[in-house]
Amino acid sequence: MSVVQPKSIRQKTTSDRFHRRWKSQPSRNEQLVPGAAKGHFTLNHIRDLLKEGRVKDALDLINRHQESSDDWQNARGVCLLRLGLYKEALEVLRPIVFPDNSICMPEGVPALYRVNFATAMLLMHYMDGAMLIIKHFDQNGHPYVKQLHEAVTKWRQSLTSLQKMGLILGFWPKKAIQMDFPLGDI
Repeated sequence: MSVVQPKSIRQKTTSDRFHRRWKSQPSRNEQLVPGAAKGHFTLNHIRDLLKEGRVKDALDLINRHQESSDDWQNARGVCLLRLGLYKEALEVLRPIVFPDNSICMPEGVPALYRVNFATAMLLMHYMDGAMLIIKHFDQNGHPYVKQLHEAVTKWRQSLTSLQKMGLILGFWPKKAIQMDFPLGDI
């Protein structure tokens, strides 16, 4: 005597076979980075993708990783900067630069977090805060800090006399700072 399975069970079995076959094939992100299939990728993998100019792929991996440590949030912020999503980058970077909604930046905040946050502020034209952060950096420190200082210096030199006078009086010109280097660093 054979047992006839109801139609809903047969469909589920077929669907399960398809799902297992589909899951056995590596996803696009798993093909991008060795070890991603098992979730074993590091910030070095993200750094490599950024160097290759594959920012969207790096952000996809970061979002898939779902890590909320400061290092991963900084990497997420850098990806958003490079994708031109400056407001979103500020929202991601603010909690790691000003933890617990503090009004003062704690001394232990790594320089890269601060300089990435300052970059986002510059690009959103929040000049007062950005310049206050930037002026406290050692120009001989990290190469990205040096690049940012050079961009700000070139910007100041390119201002007209009237704009420079306004700058002395606290009026920031609407002229954008040209950054001809990859935004942010991890």
